[in-house]
Amino acid sequence: MKLFSELVKVINEFLPDDPMRTESELEQKIMSHLHDKGFNVSSQISKRHDRYDLVCRNINEVVCIELKLRADISDIKQFDKYLPKFKDGIIVVCWQASFSVQDIFHNVAEQSPIPIALIELSRKYSIA
Repeated sequence: MKLFSELVKVINEFLPDDPMRTESELEQKIMSHLHDKGFNVSSQISKRHDRYDLVCRNINEVVCIELKLRADISDIKQFDKYLPKFKDGIIVVCWQASFSVQDIFHNVAEQSPIPIALIELSRKYSIA
């Protein structure tokens, strides 16, 4: 759980210069940011029929970081499928998330035995 908490903190410190236009750009910038902060991060990890965007490891913890330009309700099935495979946590980093995804994460995070987080980068650019 320590790795999960550290990752959430460091990803929340990430402030891109410009809005993200592609998922690959988002992946590259997040990976670079995490490497600069000393995290052991691998990208595009394939296991059987799944492909994880970023996987971060320390001595005995493994956390999945899934990246989306826009997270919407159609992504929830993918996140559900990954959840049991990463008992140390899953972090979804997106530029924007639909209201339904925000709501689901808010409700599930309080009940889930596995740590989960949704980090929406565009909120850092909010005028309000």
